[in-house]
Amino acid sequence: LTGGSYSKGVERRRALSKALYFGSRASDDPLNQINVDSDVYILVGLGGGSGSGIFLDLAKRIDEQADYNKLFLIGVLPHLNQRRATVANAHAALSELEYLTTSDQNPFNNMLLFKEREGDDQDEFDEAIVQAMMAHQNLDEDQILPLNPNTDGGEGVPYAPFTLVVPQTLRYNVADVDET
Repeated sequence: LTGGSYSKGVERRRALSKALYFGSRASDDPLNQINVDSDVYILVGLGGGSGSGIFLDLAKRIDEQADYNKLFLIGVLPHLNQRRATVANAHAALSELEYLTTSDQNPFNNMLLFKEREGDDQDEFDEAIVQAMMAHQNLDEDQILPLNPNTDGGEGVPYAPFTLVVPQTLRYNVADVDET
């Protein structure tokens, strides 16, 4: 990092991100002021160092201190042709999530994963994420699959259930549909 500036993130160094997060808690903590009576979504890129390094610590802190209904993760996975460190960060973040889920320590009620594809139009990808969040928010309670891991042979699954979302917006010509 040039001159100690973090203006471009921590350059895929998850441990540095965690250290900066805990260092920032030494000053006036804005999380002490969070008090919402709705769902909370954490949107994070899982391949970089900044977001993938702190999202779990931030989620645990929100879970401990904030008044909210449900906590959801929207994670963006890098495409496989990204740098090895980027893919490794995503793997580490998913491994942590799986461990927390199977040990019944996961603060998230549901986890949505988006997969970046090489050559995706960034504006369209961003719009698809917003549309998916809105659609998810409008689901009825019984339509959201609970995280129900099973580590003792009973009901559930012995791994973390992620919901994979295809980041694509389909558009239809309403006039043609009406005419048909």
